[in-house]
Amino acid sequence: MSVLLIRILLICAIPLEIYILVKGIKLLRKAFHGKIILELSLDKLSENFMLTKSGIYSIWWKGQFLQSIPIHAFKPKIINQTTKEIIPLTPSLLSPRSNDFYEARLEVYTFRAKQGNYILEIVEGTSVNVFQTEIARYFSGNKNFDYTKIRIQIRESQSQLLTLLGIPVCIIGGGGLIVSFVFSLLADQIF
Repeated sequence: MSVLLIRILLICAIPLEIYILVKGIKLLRKAFHGKIILELSLDKLSENFMLTKSGIYSIWWKGQFLQSIPIHAFKPKIINQTTKEIIPLTPSLLSPRSNDFYEARLEVYTFRAKQGNYILEIVEGTSVNVFQTEIARYFSGNKNFDYTKIRIQIRESQSQLLTLLGIPVCIIGGGGLIVSFVFSLLADQIF
């Protein structure tokens, strides 16, 4: 195979690798930037909301950046208004975090729900595992929290498997892009 043909094949692969990289970024971005369905401050403890379509949703804690929040003292509970059924919440696998140096967010649960009306209640309990609970208790101590600045958000989300899949897709797309570009430039010296 001639060096020119190898170079052409590597250059032709670049658009495919850009496409793969963009798809991976979109998968990861969707995990963090879903549409906000409800934002509830902790001073209310309960609120009704409506889901216009069936799907996967996530629950995020939101507070000021570098300020502790009582994640170890409260947990959300979602109830279907018509059937009075409690929706099972799945702890977030990766617990994605997002911040803008003013506010920070932490995903704690995901859940599947059908279209309908629901109630979000904040009850006593913990939103994290035992290890994280102990760390939260240590750093927050007996602090008085301003519950008006601490919020819980419900956002549209996607399957956690798709989020996990986004990581290797980005690596494959980015790595393939770099390899194709470098090898196409250096093809006459390598082959």
